[in-house]
Amino acid sequence: MKKLFALILSFVVLLTGCTDPPKFKSTDITGSDWGKDFALTDHNGTPRQLADFRGKVLVVFFGYTQCPDVCPTTLASMRDVFGLLGEDAKRVQVLFITLDPARDSSELLAHYVPAFHPSFLGLRGDDDATAAVAKEFKVFYSKQKGSTPDNYSVDHSTGSYVFDPDGRLRLLLRHGEAPEIVAGDLKLLLANSKTPAVVTGPAEINLEIGTPPVMVARHALTQRSSRLVRFYEAGIIGLGNDGMVKMRDGSHLTLVQRQIAEKLIDQENPDRNSLIYALAEAHGGKAVQPAARAAQVKRWKDQFHSGWWVEDANGNWSKKP
Repeated sequence: MKKLFALILSFVVLLTGCTDPPKFKSTDITGSDWGKDFALTDHNGTPRQLADFRGKVLVVFFGYTQCPDVCPTTLASMRDVFGLLGEDAKRVQVLFITLDPARDSSELLAHYVPAFHPSFLGLRGDDDATAAVAKEFKVFYSKQKGSTPDNYSVDHSTGSYVFDPDGRLRLLLRHGEAPEIVAGDLKLLLANSKTPAVVTGPAEINLEIGTPPVMVARHALTQRSSRLVRFYEAGIIGLGNDGMVKMRDGSHLTLVQRQIAEKLIDQENPDRNSLIYALAEAHGGKAVQPAARAAQVKRWKDQFHSGWWVEDANGNWSKKP
């Protein structure tokens, strides 16, 4: 009986070991000994390396923002892939690494890359870092002279590299690969991962995104900012803990001065909320509002001038150091 049990157990183990690996429709490059890491900075100013994205399928594409064809069509195709993935899209991260750091500033990447999808991240480094990461990923690129020194193009490789959630390089996506094929392969990688899914909630909030509603709200706030300065400096108003502007001490104001301050506050706070709502809408809707609010409020607090009054979580006021 014991021999029979041992035989059955051995047979089960044998069958388990013979499980066929997933069959991808894209080019399978599993086992490649390159593309091991990078050290770059994303368009939000955060240093990034490969390990930061463990737990997600990672799609890496190299290009530049003034690319007339391959780059925008690749990013647009990945946007379509995200639409096909549904909820699984939260477990996928797309990175766009610029090969043109001289022209592609962080600010430019912050406007260009998330325009295709709010969760997409643009990465850049200096010339040496760009050359190093291109070499590590076996990416070809070459600057081609134009009519002026700044009017040049960059020839470059057109494939995208896919890492599984365990951080292993697995697939090479050819330019023009159908979104349905890519989505199917990414789902296979997610299903066969040994690393637990890391879903931290909504996409990272890009405060530099330039959708029309965001731009309108931001413009309204900018237009009013100079009129608020004298009230901030006098300590009459301050920045509330919730990111809204509040009356702090209007006891010494005349009736007219108080009315002016209150009117400015009544105009300012709805526009602040409009900006937060627009940011949330650009990143997926109402479910993202708490994250959008937290990110924007932090930005306002960070940018608030030293010596102006801020409110803490307990409702107490103090001057910002």
